[in-house]
Amino acid sequence: MEPLDYALFRAHVYDEPNRLAAFLKGHLWVERCLNSYLDQALVRAEVLNIAKESFSRKVNLAEALGLVENYASALRAMNAVRNRIAHDLDHELARDDVKQMYAPLIAAVATTDPDLSQGLRMHAEEPLGEAISKWFELCLSTLQMRVLAMHAENAWHEDLSAALSSGPRAPLPSAPNKVNPADVWTNRTVSGGLD
Repeated sequence: MEPLDYALFRAHVYDEPNRLAAFLKGHLWVERCLNSYLDQALVRAEVLNIAKESFSRKVNLAEALGLVENYASALRAMNAVRNRIAHDLDHELARDDVKQMYAPLIAAVATTDPDLSQGLRMHAEEPLGEAISKWFELCLSTLQMRVLAMHAENAWHEDLSAALSSGPRAPLPSAPNKVNPADVWTNRTVSGGLD
């Protein structure tokens, strides 16, 4: 499982001068990561051809599989903003769009992590382009961490299955390692959390 290329993401989302283009590219990054996540989760993903499904169906499927838990509403909010952009020639990204995207994330962590909730509120109030870019970065980091964790879990299950089929004296593999946040992105020069 390859990490996401932070330099390319930054060029597409943070450094793109046109906010609408940056938003649409951010949406594509999230969709690509969601596709990867679903491909990892489904035993026979080729039956569904995930890449051809609508974004809404992908989110519903990921939620039904328990993959996006508290983030499904945030993904739907992002998609609602994308739909307004795609179907309204006059739509310009506005603070209300940012609030719509951040609100489900803030609500999802409000009771379990008040500090993160406060940090998200602060990001939502940043200049529009920065607020949107950071939302995409947070969303992608979360999805990619889950993809990597699932990949590690699947590899562990394969190792366990191989060990069990080798006989009673075969050593069992240790539990899967936790995902290192540094494995989420390549070409990232900033260490830790969001910039």
